[in-house]
Amino acid sequence: FYLMKPVTQDCMGDPDKRMLHSQTVEQVAYVVWAWPALKQWLPESFYRKCRDFCFENWKPSLGIDSWWDPKTYLTPEQLIGGNPMGGLLHPYKGRHAPGHSIVPNLFMHEVAKREGRADAGIYLDAAVKQAAWCVEKLDWNDPRTTKGHRMSEHRTIPNLVWMLQKYPQQAPAGLKEKINQWVDVALSRSENLWDFRRYDMQDHWTIPKVNDVGNSLSLPASLLSAAWVVDPAKRKRIEEVACASIDHVWGRNPRLAAAPCDPKMGFPEVERGWPKSHAHNVCARLELCRGSISSLPGSEMYPFNPEGAFRHAEGWVNYGAAWCVSLAYLKLDSGAKTTPSP
Repeated sequence: FYLMKPVTQDCMGDPDKRMLHSQTVEQVAYVVWAWPALKQWLPESFYRKCRDFCFENWKPSLGIDSWWDPKTYLTPEQLIGGNPMGGLLHPYKGRHAPGHSIVPNLFMHEVAKREGRADAGIYLDAAVKQAAWCVEKLDWNDPRTTKGHRMSEHRTIPNLVWMLQKYPQQAPAGLKEKINQWVDVALSRSENLWDFRRYDMQDHWTIPKVNDVGNSLSLPASLLSAAWVVDPAKRKRIEEVACASIDHVWGRNPRLAAAPCDPKMGFPEVERGWPKSHAHNVCARLELCRGSISSLPGSEMYPFNPEGAFRHAEGWVNYGAAWCVSLAYLKLDSGAKTTPSP
């Protein structure tokens, strides 16, 4: 679909104009990089289309995205109005996780070498510069740089781990220490009866205003990948918090309900689904979609207020994608504890 209609615009008030977004191109890079494993099922012509699409449109992914800069992040107090979906909502919407181009650039470096291209070095250089930017510019004590990126946080931490594991000689100074610092902050915010990684230690258990389920779904990927490169003494607690995040999605939370609102559509063993659903017969017709994961408690229900106000319930495809990434990292964590090769 993206190869046919690559130019898009978020319909919910995103200030970016209709354009070919760098993250759209970066998604295709995963296909190109993984082609040795995929080619048994797909035609060579598809590979060529994906490869050429990436190389022709890659330039924006070589730089530092202006939206990564914490100076662009809104404070919770700036989230005015009743709409829980539209408008800027940056970074809480989860559109622009810092470092999202790091692994795609590493992929393009490897693809360029595989293809015998002369420009392979520019992609590795870009990934190193982007990782160095994250080390220098991001302060994990500011929750907007971590949980504030919602379901997209896994585009930051696992990418930094990938750089450190696959390219240790090129990795920027301080990268391992930066990942260790992220773990320390995450664990410090998880000391509560739910073992739940909070947004902050003041008023916000969850991300301000918006539905937080995507972050709980993606957190295991970030935690487990980080566990492969940090102080081994932290590993046990990392695993506990990762598993608690999964438990949180499936019912160990203040509402005592699992996140899917319609369990029969993909989660038949769930006994108590989420009591609120997205409106039926509108937009994406989510009531017809298998695997839709709706919502979780917001700060209004913590630490234990089951009758607190509900957050917006919408089974966004990006929640499912985040869950798939965590499932992959759970599998990798059970084996070699390293990022995969194609």
